[in-house]
Amino acid sequence: MTVLVLKKIIQEAMSATRRTYPLLFLITFLSLSAGHFLDFLPGNYSGEYLRESPDGTLSIQNPWLFTLALALTLLTSTFVAVLNFIFLASAHQKTLCTWNIAWRLLSHVFMRALLTSLITWTGVVIGLSLFILPGFVIGTFFALALPIVIFEESSPWEALKKSAQRVYPNLLLVALIVCLSWSLLFGGLFLTQVCEEFFNLGNLSAEFLEILEGALILPFAQSLIISLYFSLQKGQISSPKTP
Repeated sequence: MTVLVLKKIIQEAMSATRRTYPLLFLITFLSLSAGHFLDFLPGNYSGEYLRESPDGTLSIQNPWLFTLALALTLLTSTFVAVLNFIFLASAHQKTLCTWNIAWRLLSHVFMRALLTSLITWTGVVIGLSLFILPGFVIGTFFALALPIVIFEESSPWEALKKSAQRVYPNLLLVALIVCLSWSLLFGGLFLTQVCEEFFNLGNLSAEFLEILEGALILPFAQSLIISLYFSLQKGQISSPKTP
């Protein structure tokens, strides 16, 4: 049963991505470029706010610039996630979503979505630093939090609670979807690093390649989450009622 549902979710995700891919690619590429703005400034790779030691570890040289870089990354990643989720949801439901509608919904939910992303990714990063598995578990249980915030008018804490409640009875299925989504993202990042070393790319070329990789892969990874969300909404897989 799990395999059949997983196959259906992947097929729906592929279909929704195909219908909206050029738009999602453009949104993701521009947003990721904005998030990497500080990396394109002269001097950053010579130790302006990060420095790489010979053994590959990074040390923070300028805490203020480093904090600003993290803030930009959080803002742009939340922006692209919310906007892509809106257009993907429209594709899944086969409805028309104009820029005007998407922008109104984005402005209405952005602060709640930003706080949800901050809580989720703080938990994931801390969990990944603790032997990886706790981060994967947190990412799995909170996988639906952002769509719930966007489409159900929920607060961040309520969305996190609802996400965990819906994931729990379908834990294996959601874990497989999250694993596939993360494998695509981290696999793409690994390939870009291999290309960087093989072709001996400069810093700016390497940054551009990473942005391009994210813009190519991220829309489908997000479409998997939206497809799972709507499968639960339609009752195609078990989900407890939440208050």
